[in-house]
Amino acid sequence: DQVGSGHITPDFFAFFIFLRDPRRLIKNKFFQKWCIFLFICFIAIFYSPVSRSALKIFFNLVTYMCIALIPFFIIKNINEKKFWIKIIIFSSLLPIVIANVSLLRNPKIFIPGFEARLQGTFSHPNILAFYLVLIVTLTFYILKSKQFSLSKARVNILRIYIINLFILLLATKTRSAWISCWTLFFLYGLLREKKYLFYTIIVPPVFLLNYAIWERVKEILSPQTHSIPELGLSSLAWRLRLWKSSLSMVQQKLIFGHGLASFLPLSKIFFLLERQRGAPAHNTYLELLFETGVLGVVSYILIYISALKEFYRGIKDKIAGFSAEYAIVFSCTISYLIISFADNMLYYLAFNWYFWFFIGIMLRGLQLGAIDGKEVIDNNSVL
Repeated sequence: DQVGSGHITPDFFAFFIFLRDPRRLIKNKFFQKWCIFLFICFIAIFYSPVSRSALKIFFNLVTYMCIALIPFFIIKNINEKKFWIKIIIFSSLLPIVIANVSLLRNPKIFIPGFEARLQGTFSHPNILAFYLVLIVTLTFYILKSKQFSLSKARVNILRIYIINLFILLLATKTRSAWISCWTLFFLYGLLREKKYLFYTIIVPPVFLLNYAIWERVKEILSPQTHSIPELGLSSLAWRLRLWKSSLSMVQQKLIFGHGLASFLPLSKIFFLLERQRGAPAHNTYLELLFETGVLGVVSYILIYISALKEFYRGIKDKIAGFSAEYAIVFSCTISYLIISFADNMLYYLAFNWYFWFFIGIMLRGLQLGAIDGKEVIDNNSVL
């Protein structure tokens, strides 16, 4: 799930697909915003103190753009959009089965004082947690979408599946993912169905009845705990100290930053608690501000703003009754942005491929507005 040689495959695959109709990208503003951000990151490689690591993370970012743009070339109609959504869901079965087996083998995860966390097939519990939030989103999407004709039996299967996903998510003990998942349903409640606001109020206290979960919540509220024993700090207190320590160096090169992938090695200078090994930023926005300056972080945020504008347009225009779908993907995007405040999201390769492919599918779906069963390309779209 970290940066690796695996990023070459989607890059080449996307490159050959793009060659079929490169003109389709020229006017695509989503693509343009990605290019601006990647150009700034590319320049930041040359003044990075760790150019090799910078090049790796740059190719990581290129794959995210490629994965997000592939749906614009391979999806020709609304039915194909459904097909790829189902492919993502079916691809989740094996990781979820393995995660369930891991949980059954280690049921002490929900016992108070037991520090083990579920990580399944992923290299860290946090990555599994973020993946679970995405699969929760997709399962909820299928349940709410008017495109999928579901029998009562299939609806019940999906409901059981989403409950299973919630249990696994709790077992990861990833608090930022819990907040992200809560935000997903809270925003959907605000945008579409008010009853979900009620659910977001009554469900969390029920989960907190499990003392192991309550311990995780209580821990982050305390400035001094044994979450990081050698430092005597909670994970939140540790993060806050790290972020505060980095601000002096951020101010030194506010516009262009210190170079891509530079936060970890340079943290040995400003973060006294991690002088030996350095510390990742655990905050995507601060990391980009530190490494690529204001130009980089603003261009990165603009990518999401362009997507969110389109999704909001889908909610308001109610294209072929797809309003609920775009309320869900709008909420999903916001929840991803929230996760990015507390974790190193740019480095989670496999998860980001799933996320950006879903975003690309939904943006492409807006271009394929169905009217009387015909595809209509909205030439006035910002895409």
